[in-house]
Amino acid sequence: MSARRRVQQKTLLIVSEGPSDKAFVDHLKQLFDYRENNQRTTIKSSNGDSPGDIVKCCVNHCRTADFDRKIVILDSDIPIEQTVKNLANQKQIILLQSEPICLECMLLQMLNENVPATCAMCKSALENHIPGRLTDKLSYRQLFTQQLLEQSAPDCIKTIIEYLKHE
Repeated sequence: MSARRRVQQKTLLIVSEGPSDKAFVDHLKQLFDYRENNQRTTIKSSNGDSPGDIVKCCVNHCRTADFDRKIVILDSDIPIEQTVKNLANQKQIILLQSEPICLECMLLQMLNENVPATCAMCKSALENHIPGRLTDKLSYRQLFTQQLLEQSAPDCIKTIIEYLKHE
């Protein structure tokens, strides 16, 4: 009788800027990270500090576990310093920036809504459209369907989806 071969799973770490970003990425994971794709995905949230702090948060998570691929999702309201880019490059971390301003702005654009000038205003405007809290992944299910995401997601979200699908 031959021994059954186990397929080595790849690992993906996604670190988002805050709890509402994490909830949305959790929603994406439910839609696009299939069990059969031989990938274990971990989604963590930083506390929305500077881009450098968020990258360091990712580096710290990598100290306790080895990840094949690492992504950090950043708002674009604060420029990323070159030293942060260098650290990310050294640690093989992919930096994705939400354009314009933040994730909530991208989601408002997908809904063909006007985008306010600040991240706080975008969060407030998005809260008026979803049926629950921004920090609850189930709140995104009704509006941000798999079909909508596949058809009209901006590049940042499309890249996250590609990594979640692990194709």
